Amino acid sequence: MAIMKLILLTGATGLREGPLQSSLKITGRNSTARDPTWKPVLAEQETIRDHFRQLVVDLQETGPPERRLQWTFRAYNEGVAFRCALPAKPCG
Repeated sequence: MAIMKLILLTGATGLREGPLQSSLKITGRNSTARDPTWKPVLAEQETIRDHFRQLVVDLQETGPPERRLQWTFRAYNEGVAFRCALPAKPCG
């Protein structure tokens, strides 16, 4: 989580409205494990295993403009991956 804290503190999230101005609260989380395989068009292997465990954390600013963020973390046998998504704002 130190990487996530660093990204949030430095404002490297790519938010158009500027860096985060207030604290964040966790509004949801979901963990899953998957082990699918897929067949590449051109590769040395006939099938590729895509085994991982995933944690999705939904966050929201506690003050205006109350932006939402969704962080996805994946752990593979070979390493880790993460991404930040900005969910669409509800209409109204």
